[in-house]
Amino acid sequence: MEKILTARQFAVMIFISAVAVKMFMLPSLLVAAAGRNGYIFMLGYVAADLAALLPIIYASVKEERDFYSLIESVLGKPVAKIFVGICAVYMLFKTTLMLSEVRVFFSEALFENFNWAVYLIPLLAVVWYASLKPRAVGRTGEILIPFVILSMILLFVLSAGKPQYANLLPVLREKSGGAADYTLWLGDFSALAVFIGRTEKQRSAARKYLTAAGVAAVAVITFTLILSAEYGNIKDLIEYGHNLGGLPQHVGSQNFGRFDLLIFAVWVSAVFVKIIIYVYAFARHTVFALALPDKALCAASAAALAFIYLLSVFVFPTQAAVYGAATGAVLRLVALPEQVGIPLVLIAAAIARRIRKKPAERNTGMKETVKPEEREVCEEQR
Repeated sequence: MEKILTARQFAVMIFISAVAVKMFMLPSLLVAAAGRNGYIFMLGYVAADLAALLPIIYASVKEERDFYSLIESVLGKPVAKIFVGICAVYMLFKTTLMLSEVRVFFSEALFENFNWAVYLIPLLAVVWYASLKPRAVGRTGEILIPFVILSMILLFVLSAGKPQYANLLPVLREKSGGAADYTLWLGDFSALAVFIGRTEKQRSAARKYLTAAGVAAVAVITFTLILSAEYGNIKDLIEYGHNLGGLPQHVGSQNFGRFDLLIFAVWVSAVFVKIIIYVYAFARHTVFALALPDKALCAASAAALAFIYLLSVFVFPTQAAVYGAATGAVLRLVALPEQVGIPLVLIAAAIARRIRKKPAERNTGMKETVKPEEREVCEEQR
């Protein structure tokens, strides 16, 4: 099977997938709902995603079969196609959600008059082209990751010393209504399952993947902690937007001007890379679910982006509309196969792999215990 990502590139994809959504809007949403307890809920969200990542890492390191072969081996072909089709539907809305958060940043922080319906067209055209070249996505991630990490460090320097961390106390003494409604933000790593069997094997690959995930998790929780400390007692000031970037202005620090906007403009490239991954995964899901040839990937990507454009511009024209749908019961149920089903299927495939491997190892071991001279004596006796 063709390998399209190196181990280092896959580690970069893990890091980007972890920070691209959970550092952008979710911290603000959790603090708006739970106040000073926002970081506690983020701990739960991050732990759930890391638990879902472990089967993907195991399969990426151990399996030679691709993701769809693993799904079929566990669920059977008809059920696997339905399962993957539901995952594709979830990806459409999750991509729309990510784009809506990008829109908030550019429309409320950078440009006074921002025509989203117009500017979205060239952005989707770039995403479409990039989604057809997964090797290029891996290389692009490698190029961008130093700038993304640098922007995170600078953002931490700008904001970490400002809040009064005593505001985090007392813990769990206030109502946290709605903080558990943002489960659609889970499943950040599930799209990476399409790279199972397509990533180069390295001896230290698992360590690289776990390190990338761990560093990203610490960063997400740290920035949520900062927001919880600063806005926990005044959560009514939380707005749609990158509240973390505006923190120096909120506390009266003007030493850096609006340097935070430049930092976020660089960091938002991580979101674009993640959107490309989702569109690529959607195209592959669609080809599998509809039993189409690989040459249909181009058309599937184009159809997905056309539908996403309609959703973003006409169906969910405001951020409130997007978040209202994202926290509703219907889409949260649709997301379960992607968020929970994929890790469970991969665990089942790993267990089946171990069960099949044990008899082979036992037979091999028995053969090795018979010495050549003993085998000759047995043959003479016969």
